[in-house]
Amino acid sequence: MTTTTTGHAFKRFFVDAKYWPEGESTFYDDVLLHVDGRALSDCEDPRDVADNAIVEIRSGWVMDIPSAAAGGANEMSLEDYFLHWKKQQTTASLVVECPRELLERVIQAVKDAGGTVQQSGEQQADQAREA
Repeated sequence: MTTTTTGHAFKRFFVDAKYWPEGESTFYDDVLLHVDGRALSDCEDPRDVADNAIVEIRSGWVMDIPSAAAGGANEMSLEDYFLHWKKQQTTASLVVECPRELLERVIQAVKDAGGTVQQSGEQQADQAREA
């Protein structure tokens, strides 16, 4: 099975101190992540993927899981660990596409609904040029 998420959500999971406590022995192995359809190499840091990237968790195993993180489980698949983390979150991340001419309206609608919008520097520069 494969779980798909955004780069933003995956990075939030990957830096969550409850799930990956600093100084602890929690680690993962045999991980295969696809980012925008391309396998992430072993030398690439998952924390460096773009927020709007599409991340597929294809395989992986997490060991020495903190007891407070996953209901006492000591090890599980990376996919299950991510899904457990995701269920605990009170917010959701989206990747949204819309026509350029409606971008400001879509952003405003998200803000009006209580959400926040994360934009890359490139997107912000595009908006400034169009203004």
